[in-house]
Amino acid sequence: MELHYKARTVKFILSQFLSIILVINIANSLIEFINLPNKHQHLLMKTLDLNTLVPDLSSNASGFKLFILLDQSFSNSETVILHVNNDSSISSSFLNSSIGSFIEKHGLNALKSSIKFKGTRTQYDRFVSYINSYSKIYHA
Repeated sequence: MELHYKARTVKFILSQFLSIILVINIANSLIEFINLPNKHQHLLMKTLDLNTLVPDLSSNASGFKLFILLDQSFSNSETVILHVNNDSSISSSFLNSSIGSFIEKHGLNALKSSIKFKGTRTQYDRFVSYINSYSKIYHA
């Protein structure tokens, strides 16, 4: 009887030990994920609200400010969600200095894989139209 009790105790201790090892392995996996090199951090998302980041959607200066933010985010392997929450007019000067500069530096595929758009249908259509025109003209 005492042998049976000792065997059950050993099984219990062994199962607790294995549970602790499992928890340690999970913790180590999480630490490794957190410390991944930048090239693997494509899961990071960053929202850029254009209405709060730039004073207008018409000037080259505002477009360049957006380009700097997009470029930094791309360098950090962050996916960007561009958010425009109104139907303000977006000028070609703004788009040339921001989206056009980004495509020129990193390419159209980089734009498509790292920048998403959130806004009204009108704003979305304006961005898509610009990108399509740019890629046809410059073969980005």
